[in-house]
Order: sequence, then structure tokens, then C-alpha cells
Amino acid sequence: MGRRRLVLRCTAIGVAAVMSVTLAAMVSLYEALAASLPSLARANLEQRAEALTPVLAGSSPDRDAAARWLQQQGGGISDVELMQTPRVAFTVSPPVGLMVIVDSEARVVAARGGKLPADAPLRQFLSRDADAVVRAALAGRRDTSSLTARLADGSLAGAAPVADPAGRVLGALVVTFTELDQPSLLARALVMTLTVSVVLVPLAGMTGATTALLIDRRSTGPSEPAPCFEEPGLQLTSTHRSGLVGFSALTARELEVLRMLAAADTNTAIAARLHISEKTVKKHVSNILGKLEVPDRTKAAVLAWQQGLVGKEP
Repeated sequence: MGRRRLVLRCTAIGVAAVMSVTLAAMVSLYEALAASLPSLARANLEQRAEALTPVLAGSSPDRDAAARWLQQQGGGISDVELMQTPRVAFTVSPPVGLMVIVDSEARVVAARGGKLPADAPLRQFLSRDADAVVRAALAGRRDTSSLTARLADGSLAGAAPVADPAGRVLGALVVTFTELDQPSLLARALVMTLTVSVVLVPLAGMTGATTALLIDRRSTGPSEPAPCFEEPGLQLTSTHRSGLVGFSALTARELEVLRMLAAADTNTAIAARLHISEKTVKKHVSNILGKLEVPDRTKAAVLAWQQGLVGKEP
């Protein structure tokens, strides 16, 4: 029972450790993703902005082409892979709140996600932080800190310049992304933890069981053979071994009789030395055999020799 309890305890500890470490890893991954979100936004917007060069080139922007392009775009920064195992993977893609194409004067060419009038200055519809991001893009800036900004409502504003092959800035692509939904992500992390545990928990259980067995073996030490008391030519049975505990039940007179019995004295000799009758000696011998759980005088004598009773003074 003790070993089983130890195995269950070590197994439970192993399973709890696997789930805790997995969940902690997912939370840490969320934090790392949130910290890298501005860089992800800038890289994603730059890739999208390259497709807008022909839309903004020429004497005037192609508003119809810009509107069609916006309708074709997905609703997130990019699919950011958080975790991948042989059978499990999921991604998080912050949705777009507003996507706008502006010309070199920051006037609206086309918009998605909000009704913005064409040719209206975009700064009228964005906060000061977002307006600074747009001006940085139109100035040809490429650094992440200038092209992204966290807004007061928790969203992320980003912009990327649209340039022609000669490097002249034709306009900018401006997007606001809603912030990552932390509760949702943590819920997914928990689902991931449970899913991964399907693979790792049995392994943790096996490890816990093995550890428990090793601990149990180390604590008990190597097993030692039971003591065996044997005289040459004599083999003790389990009855003889169990009889050893009967010595504590012998009276002082019975011990005297046993010593003499072991010295090969007869009942007559024992009676004479102890000044008692042979009938009384026989009664003592019967009691001795019963308490030592041995069948005859010979086995009782063997036990007496093994206990060192022979030669001792009563």
C-alpha cells in the first residue's frame, strides 16, 4: 500500500508539473508576441504596401482599383504561429479595425471599415498618435517606432509608405489593429495545455512511477535474507524459527529445565538436580515444547544451543 501511494503521489506531481510548465510557456509566448506586435505590423504592412504602387502612381490615384484592393485584403496583420506539435497548431491574427489608403498629401483615397470621405485629410479622423504615424510614413521613414503607435483605446496604429521604383513616396497604407485578446489567447493556451497533456501526461506518469520505485528501493535498501540458524546436519523449519519468540514466555524454572535438557540430562537427572519430581519435570518439558512450538526435546535443545542458553548459570 505504501509503494502504491508513493507511485500515485509521484505521478500526480509529474502530471501537475507538465501542465504548469506548458501553461506557463504559453503565457510567456503571449507576452513575447504582444511585445513583438509592432514589428509584425510594420513588416506586414510593408508587404501589402508594395502592391499599391501602381494604384497611386500617375497623375491621380486609381480610386476604384484602391477600393477593390482593400476588399481583397484579409482582416489581420498576419497569421502568427504560436505553437506547433505533430498534431496541434493554432494561430492568432489581430483583426483590422480600419484600413485606409492615402495619397502623398494624406488625403483619403479609399477606406475599409469606416466611411471616410474621399480627399478628406486623414488627420481629422485619427488621434494625434496615429496622425504622427501617417506623417512618418509619408516622410519615408522605415523604423518600427515611428510607423507604429499604441492608441488610447488599446488598439495599435501602423502605417507603411508606398513608394515608386525611384523611391518617391506616393502615399501610405494606414491600418488600426485591435489589441490581442488576452483572455481568448489564454483560453486557447489552456486548450493547448490539455491537448499536449494527452501526449505528455502518460510519459509523466511513467516517469513518476519509475521515480517512485527507485525512491522506494533506495529507502528500503537491498533485501537481506532472513536469519537462518542451523547446526551441521540440522535444518530448521519455519516452525523452529517461529519458536524463537517463545523464549520470552518461558518461566525461570522452565529455562532451568531447558538448559539441562539441552545438556542431554534425563528427566530423572533434572528432577534430582532441581529437587522436584519427575512428573513435575515432564510437565515443565511439555510447557517448554508448547511455548517454543517444537515437536520434541531434540528441537528444543537445538534452539537452546542457538540462543546460548547452554552453559549459562540459571
